[in-house]
Order: sequence, then C-alpha cells, then structure tokens
Amino acid sequence: MNRRLLIALACCLLVISNNPALAQTFSVGINAPIPNYWTYDAPYVDVLMHSSGWWGIPSHNTPALTSTGYPSQPGSYQCFFYINGYQSGIYNFYGEGDFNISVSGVNYAAWPNNGFVPGTLKKDGNITTGQVQVMVPPVSVGGDYNAGTPNHATILLSLTVTNANNPPNNFHLIRPDYPAWPNTNAIFGKEYLQAYGPFCCIRFMDWMGTNNSKVTNWASRPDPNKYGCANAGSCYENMIELCNETNCDMWINVPLYATDDWAQNMANLIKQKLKSNLHVYVEVSNELWNWGFHDNWQQVETWDQSNSALTTTAAWARHGQEVAYLLMHFISIMRPTLGNQLRPVLAGQVANTIYCSAGLQWIQQTYGPPSNYIYGIAGAPYFGGSGPDIASLDSSMNAYINTNCLSWIQQNAALAKSYNVKFLCYEGGQSLVGTQSNFALMASLQYDPVMGAAYQSICNILKNNGADLCCFYNLLSGYSRYGFWGALEDIRQLSNPPIKYSILAGIAAGCDCGNAPSASPPSNNSSGSSNNSNSGNSGSSSVGGNVPSRSASGPNPGNTHSGAGTGNTGSSGSQSIIHYQDLRPAGQMGGPIRGSGGTN
Repeated sequence: MNRRLLIALACCLLVISNNPALAQTFSVGINAPIPNYWTYDAPYVDVLMHSSGWWGIPSHNTPALTSTGYPSQPGSYQCFFYINGYQSGIYNFYGEGDFNISVSGVNYAAWPNNGFVPGTLKKDGNITTGQVQVMVPPVSVGGDYNAGTPNHATILLSLTVTNANNPPNNFHLIRPDYPAWPNTNAIFGKEYLQAYGPFCCIRFMDWMGTNNSKVTNWASRPDPNKYGCANAGSCYENMIELCNETNCDMWINVPLYATDDWAQNMANLIKQKLKSNLHVYVEVSNELWNWGFHDNWQQVETWDQSNSALTTTAAWARHGQEVAYLLMHFISIMRPTLGNQLRPVLAGQVANTIYCSAGLQWIQQTYGPPSNYIYGIAGAPYFGGSGPDIASLDSSMNAYINTNCLSWIQQNAALAKSYNVKFLCYEGGQSLVGTQSNFALMASLQYDPVMGAAYQSICNILKNNGADLCCFYNLLSGYSRYGFWGALEDIRQLSNPPIKYSILAGIAAGCDCGNAPSASPPSNNSSGSSNNSNSGNSGSSSVGGNVPSRSASGPNPGNTHSGAGTGNTGSSGSQSIIHYQDLRPAGQMGGPIRGSGGTN
C-alpha cells in the first residue's frame, strides 16, 4: 500500500475518531475572513449585510448618505456583492422609503433570468417588497493564478431615490430557506455556523480590518446601524454573536491607534453581550514586528524612541517592550470590566523570540510576574515547501515542520514556561505561494492527503510541546497568486470538506476547550438570533454532514463544546485558574500613553 493511501486512511480515521489523543491540553481555533462583498463564505441570512457601499450613477462618486447609510438625495445609485456560496432560489426583498429598484446579475452565463419575479415588486404605503430570482454558479475550486477564484457571480442593485424627504432605509434581502423580513431574526446561515462549530476560538484579525485599520475612537468603529459590509456586516456585535452561537472563545485585535474610549466601550460591549463562559483574547494590532506591514511597524518604532518607560536601547528588544507597553495599557482599561474573562496575549515573531522575551522581561521589571497580568505569548508557525511534484513537496514540507517549526515551537514554549504563561499561535498552517508555472500543482496539493498529514504533524508538535491554542489561518478564502490560505474555498464544500478543513475540524472537535455550553448571553443581548428556531443551529441539516461536531447538549448540537473545565489548565496542569492582579492606574505607567491621542 503506498504512502499517500496510508495517509488518506489515517486522515479519515482521524475525522471519525475526533482524535482523543489531543483532547486534554491543546485547542484548535481558526481565523475568520472579513465578511466583505467579494467573499465566498455566505455568512448572512440577510445577504445585503454582505453588500458594498453605494455609488452614484454616472459619476461613481460616493453619494451623500443618510445616518443609516442610504443615498439621501434624488438620483440613481448602485451597489453590489458576490452571490457565490449562497444557494439558488427565490430571495425576499424588503425596503422602506420612496424609491425605485431593480436587481440584476453579472459575470455568469446563467444570469439573464435573474431579477425581480414579474408581478411581485409591490409598494404598500412606505414598504416595498418583492421576490428576487437568484441563480448561483456551482462550486469552483483550485483558483487561478491571474484571476483568483473563477466563476464569481455578482448581484447588482440599481436604485433611484425619488423623494429626499423620505429616502430609502431598512433594506433586506433574505435567503430562500428563511422567513421573509421581518419574520426572521437569524443573523448567520446554518452552513456558516456549522463551519465554525468544531473550533474552540475565532480570531477576528481580518474581520476587524486590523492591518490597515483607521479606527481610533468608538464612534469610528463599524456601525451596526448602517448599510453594507463595512458597517452592519463587519460590526463587532456580529463577532460576539458568532461566538455565542458557536460557543467559541473570541480573539480580538486592538486597532493600533485605538483610544481609551475605544477600549472601554469594547470591554463594555463584550461584557454586555458575550456569554459569560467564553473568554476574549486581546492582542495589540497584528504582527507589529513585521516589516512587511511597514506603516504599523514604523509607528511602533517612532513611539518606542520617545518612551522613557522602556529599559533597553537594543532596537528589536525595545520594539518588543513597546508592544508590551501598549498591551499593558489596554489591559488596565479592559480588565476592570472583563475580569478573568479577559486573556491578554503578547504576540511576537515565532522565529525570533527577542520580541516576546523583551516584552516579558519589561513587564517583570515594571510590574512583577507577567503571569499576574497576561495569559500568554503567541507566534505563527507557518510551514512551506518546494519541489516539482507532490512527493517532493511532501518531503520538503515535513522537513520544514520537523526542523524549523519544531525548533521555533520548542523555543517559544520554553520561554512561556519560564514566565509561567501559555504559548499560543495567533496564526499558523501552510504558507505556500504558487508561481505561474507551478500554481496548479500547489492548488492540487491543498486537497492531497499529504497536506492533511502535514497539518496533523504540526498539531502533534504543538500538543507535545505544551501549546495551549492555535488559531490556524484561515477558515475560507479563494486561491490565487497571493496564496492558498483557506481551509475552505467555498462554504458549500462542507458537504464534502477538503482535507485541510477535515483535519483541523477533526482535531478541534476532540479538544476540551473549557467552554461549558450552558451559559446564556447576558439578558441585554438584544440580537435574539440564538433563540430563533430558524437560526440554523440545530446541527441536523444535511449540509456539512461530514463535518465533525462536538458532543451536544441543548438546542444546537454541532455548535457546542463539550466539557466544563476552566480552559486554563495548560500543559503542566499546575495552573488551574489564573487570578490576574489589577494594574496600576494608567498615569503610573511612565511615559506617554500610546493611542490616547488618535493618530499621533
């Protein structure tokens, strides 16, 4: 029997058994893609939450908008979004105000028959309703080096505002398998929830637009009351609701220029809406060590040069101290509200521990033992490979995992242990990037059993070295010249999931995350979607029937985590509960408070 067949059988057994060997101390999370107009993850029951913003016709300029994000002046406007990932059928439209509207499809041969079903578009007082015929192209995988994922199909809304005194408002376009608005309060589609269901934690770095974030104070965040993906679609409230419905811990990235106002209001929102049994990991921005994110890296360098609270002049170490300084400042604001629900993470470069070691040392010198303040340190153990065929790629990846990744993980785990904190991975997984000549080979590798074995291997190394959590990157994205990051390429693949997703979901489903599923959202969580009988959380849908799920108790099997542990056991089992100390007031930290003045 050849090696690839043996690997395939082993991967199948892994998914069936949920890998109990990894159940005790190692948890698997996943990074969430941004719910933007171009994605194939079909997150929302109301597909207009996936939409772009409006532009004027023929100028294509951004029009004057109402407080809820709709064009406010008479004229013609358009917006659009990809429909891939959703299903074909009759979608129900609802809108308020004085306007004319049409719907059409572009970029796919089957689209000429799409649009409002004749005779269904009706206005009754201030409310317009109608039924929209939507045809969606089949799942298309493998990507294209030049064009990205092929066969993308677009819904185009064309709008004419007829009365400035009563502009459009409150638009909805509801999937065929849910009741028409306003008779549904489900937010997320059942496939979307099922895809996240096996995992222990969801990291929202991309969702929050962290790498290029312009968010400063609370008012500049995505507004849940405004139209489209940049606002209601990407709002923090939906992040929290997704964690509540899947019983996953939440990992957020504080925007680099976030103010104290942002931090306090974010803590308040999480306290009000996130289930009390779930934790929130807090990381400052993303990869502040990474020269590739030049603006963010350079800003940290500028800050550290003027920060008298830092204790070293060595460039990389001082940079790491500055990141620790920022993290400690945000802890001082958020911990009084969130208490032990907060899990601060000092993130650095997995291949160079100087950033985290310098940060830990600075916390020790300035405040005392880091374990009194932070949950852990984090890096991103990616692996690569090269070669002209699958066999050579397999050999190259395994060599990389068992040399580079093993060494990095051991060094970071040892550093974490020396300070009695956890070692986590904010990202990780394959980092292959195809050239025009080998793109098809690299794409096919993502579906080959040897890729599943590589993910199994990196998880074994993390587990065996005491890692606490790894949030692999990422749940879903198309393949292109920029990489093969998605465990899924299209949410509809859940009925027969690719090997990367199957392995990660199988391991995750065997982990005891310590998120007991009995806790309910706080009583003032007004979204209500988790209690909606149509929310798709029953886990009984035929969609995703091959997706591993956790043992169920209550109304949503397939989206709950088993076990009632604290989630703080770690690899040694010696630290069952972490009792964090309160920080000194921000004014005693020494040096200027970063981010408190906006974009300085």
